[in-house]
Amino acid sequence: MATILRELWGPRPAFLAFKKHNLARLVQNLASGGKGAYVVPTAWYRAGRHTDFWKLDRIEQTPRGVQAFGYLYLDNKCTNRLLEIPNPSESWNFYESTQTIENLQKKIHVSS
Repeated sequence: MATILRELWGPRPAFLAFKKHNLARLVQNLASGGKGAYVVPTAWYRAGRHTDFWKLDRIEQTPRGVQAFGYLYLDNKCTNRLLEIPNPSESWNFYESTQTIENLQKKIHVSS
């Protein structure tokens, strides 16, 4: 498969590139404007912070740009305060718990 891709589209096809999504773009197609979605900054995930994430409450368009608000979860525990989410224009991804990923790997018989 890799050989076929390389022959047809070259060594680094653009459609396989990692796409960066800011927070507003990431949740734009979700119901309720993304309210209740679990999101995580890409930088946190790359730094190994797999139990820290945000539960999105709302996104607002302001003259300054996009403002996002949500609940911060540290070590899978909610801080119980609605906070402004910093850096909504940076790269974001949906959060999947490590337990969910492990369950999926077991179901499809993939070892990590």
